[in-house]
Amino acid sequence: MDWERKYDLTDLPKRAQLHVRFLNLKTDEDLIGFMRAWGPLWQTLPAQIVTPCLQYWAFQKRLKAALELARNAPFSDAAGLKAAILEYVAADDDYHQQGPIGKPGEAGLTAFNLGLLYAPQHLRLRNPENVPHPKEWIPNASLSALREVAADCLRGGFDFGLRAAWKGGRLHYAWKPAVSTLAGAIELSLWNSLTGERPVGLCDECGIAFLPESAHAKKFCSYGCAHRVAMRAWRKRNPEGQHERKGRKHAKAKKA
Repeated sequence: MDWERKYDLTDLPKRAQLHVRFLNLKTDEDLIGFMRAWGPLWQTLPAQIVTPCLQYWAFQKRLKAALELARNAPFSDAAGLKAAILEYVAADDDYHQQGPIGKPGEAGLTAFNLGLLYAPQHLRLRNPENVPHPKEWIPNASLSALREVAADCLRGGFDFGLRAAWKGGRLHYAWKPAVSTLAGAIELSLWNSLTGERPVGLCDECGIAFLPESAHAKKFCSYGCAHRVAMRAWRKRNPEGQHERKGRKHAKAKKA
């Protein structure tokens, strides 16, 4: 946010190991020093709005819980997975409660989503107005269900589009853009095209968007558009020849 020392938010965190720096903060003084060096975690407008330190610490707590879940999930038995999942859900609840719209004792988004996706049917029918909190049904979940829940916690806990899936008894991670609207999907498709072997282009003649047939850059969508431009350029360079052609056409028409 300081224009005198800008940095790329998608590149610098990896080079500067910001996740390690942030996870190792211990005191409010550490936190203040981190923010002075790197800026606030969230941009708030107008400038007089402040973010309580408790929200920063709740964010750190959730990150640590996610790290523990990611590290231990592939090697944990059912009991270990239950403990790690519930620890992460509790951290997410706290993060939500410390936020601008959270209320004391209110469940976070992770608990709500997990309840919708994985809570047993009889618990949902018992009280249709409330989604069962994971602490109500995680203790009785099977190992296979716990693995899916663990992967879902990791998928839903990051804004940048982390994807986690079980393959061969291990958690595999990948990055996928977090697109939630058709407009976002169209934008993503455009940028993917621009970085591909055959980037989308706009015809210099008719203006329509088109995909070239090869990797070679093309200015025109078709032979017809290219030919029209070439003919206009030729006529501009050869005005006398253009008059001669018109004269020949007139003569042919008169003879006919």
